[in-house]
Amino acid sequence: MCPAALHLRPLAVDDLSDIIAIEEQTFLGDAWPESVYRRELDNPLASYYMLELVSGEPGDAAGRPKGVVLGYAGFWIVDLEAHLMTIAI
Repeated sequence: MCPAALHLRPLAVDDLSDIIAIEEQTFLGDAWPESVYRRELDNPLASYYMLELVSGEPGDAAGRPKGVVLGYAGFWIVDLEAHLMTIAI
């Protein structure tokens, strides 16, 4: 068995169920719906990342290790500035 490790990677549509679960627990009554995340993932100004704890065990059919989502963040790059849109741990 491999040791667990933290993994920061770009957010994908397949991650949205995990992200929405954290979103709803974190931003009670003010959570973004999944449709907003889907739109943001298509936004050329936006970058969204997720942090997961990866077990090191064999993962899915694509070879990605199985992980537990710990948090996420998103920002827009406008001119020479980054604008934080959301963050939750």
